[in-house]
Amino acid sequence: MAQIAAGRLDRRIAIQSATEVPDAAGEPIQTWATTVTLWASYEEARGEEHPGADQRVAKRRVLFGIRYRTDVAITPRRDRRIVFDSRNYDILAVHEDARFPRRSRLTIEAEARAE
Repeated sequence: MAQIAAGRLDRRIAIQSATEVPDAAGEPIQTWATTVTLWASYEEARGEEHPGADQRVAKRRVLFGIRYRTDVAITPRRDRRIVFDSRNYDILAVHEDARFPRRSRLTIEAEARAE
């Protein structure tokens, strides 16, 4: 099975999961814990703007490529995210990359709000 060239995996990303912990008053608050940190490729997919409440909201969609993993739940759920370059990305979709042999690469489609 062909592997992804290590030189293409030149970005360090963290996959995080949300958990709830009680604050000082016992009320639940959401915190994020890193599940795994790994090397990935990075590609800008597209950006888009749409009207928000009193302002235009810009979103940036990106693709992260990683080696296939069975030990990490990478799913497009609200309690999972990617942190890259001090920015949080919501995971929208996870695809097996058709350009590579089966089970050698995953492409994670993610979105972050532009600042």
